[in-house]
Amino acid sequence: MRAVWIVTVIAIAACANGCKKKPREQPKPTAETVTQTSTPKPEPLPPLKPLPPATDGPVYALIQYVGVIRLDSDGWKLIGKPTDSGGLELGTDGTLWVWNSDRIWKLEGDTFTKIPSRGQISDVAAAADGTLWIIADGELRHLGFGAWTTEVVPGGDPPRGVEADAEGVWVHTLDRTYLRAGTTWQPFDVPGVTGQHTDILTLASTGRDAYLATTDAVMTFEKAAWRLVRKHVTKGEWAWIAPGPAGRFALTTRTEKFLGDATIGGRGLTPLDVSPTGITADYVILFAVDDRGRTWATAHQQVVVFDAEGKMIKRWGADDSPLLRGGIGGIAVGDGGPAGLEPGERTAGKVTGKVEGSAAGMTVRACTQSQVAYNKEPCEGVGNARSATTIEGGKFTLDGVTVGPMFFWVKRGDRWRETIGVQCCAQLTPDSTVDVGTLRLR
Repeated sequence: MRAVWIVTVIAIAACANGCKKKPREQPKPTAETVTQTSTPKPEPLPPLKPLPPATDGPVYALIQYVGVIRLDSDGWKLIGKPTDSGGLELGTDGTLWVWNSDRIWKLEGDTFTKIPSRGQISDVAAAADGTLWIIADGELRHLGFGAWTTEVVPGGDPPRGVEADAEGVWVHTLDRTYLRAGTTWQPFDVPGVTGQHTDILTLASTGRDAYLATTDAVMTFEKAAWRLVRKHVTKGEWAWIAPGPAGRFALTTRTEKFLGDATIGGRGLTPLDVSPTGITADYVILFAVDDRGRTWATAHQQVVVFDAEGKMIKRWGADDSPLLRGGIGGIAVGDGGPAGLEPGERTAGKVTGKVEGSAAGMTVRACTQSQVAYNKEPCEGVGNARSATTIEGGKFTLDGVTVGPMFFWVKRGDRWRETIGVQCCAQLTPDSTVDVGTLRLR
């Protein structure tokens, strides 16, 4: 006991002359503690329901100041300008209807035929039997045999939206939904909608699937009843649903975008990252889901396509598609839309040529941009841009060039030069090669 005390006194005396306290040694993490503090891996999403076989279909867009354009094999083409505002409705028979607040047009071939109508139009739907339904002046009307007939909605409340699918015609009021099969209207109550606090915002249908959004929830119609998909998601006074096949849909609210899976035990709603568009989510609208499960959206002067997992696989912008320079008022996609929208631009073949001056090491760049954006290089940010470096004799080869008119630029030294008189590349065909001859510099 005494010996221990003497050692303790000596140690205290020694530390009084400047001994520093040894820091407490921290226990080394074990495998168990590392596992507890690491970030848990997200649970894998359930698989999506398989899609039925899809056929190719058209894509239309309504552009402010431009009119109606269609996506063809070589890009967007102007069809006509019956109006530059309003909406598009694509019937199950492939007929395109265009409408604004007081007029309706039907596309026949490449010509728009005006349909006599009256009143202030707020919604349009084309039924499977070719009948056109509208809501105008707060009334439900349908066009048959050249004349409009007014339908009385059960309950007496004014209709707010009309949709049509293989089951019949859907109408919703502020708090009720009705399905017209044949000549009979059948009411379907919406869970949680009592007419006091929660409103129905929108109803959408395609094929045999129907969806609706209230001011609080998203639902799907199944076995003659509305079934909840998710609550507390819309949180506002506006929503847009784009219905798709096999339980898939897309939901747009003012600030958030979602890919939806309404199957039981499915994914429900998955947030969609729209940052690749370069546009804030407030200005992105998910307009359509095609039969291949791809979501078509607009973002300012862009049309973008996302795959089923939310990856952006296609983009058309005003730089490479000048017809998109107006505001995009709507998109309509028929059936499976165009095939082959893989990541990147659709390509066709090679372009060869040489540059005036015959020097090696010059950069040749081609794209659909006709003018250089301020403070940028030619074709910068344009998805279909192709570049090559000249070899001996000024020769170059551009691979995977997009079909359609292209503009060529050459970097000679430190300066980009525009070229003159190049006619390319609408004549390209798959795996072909076009020689543009000598690029003359401006």
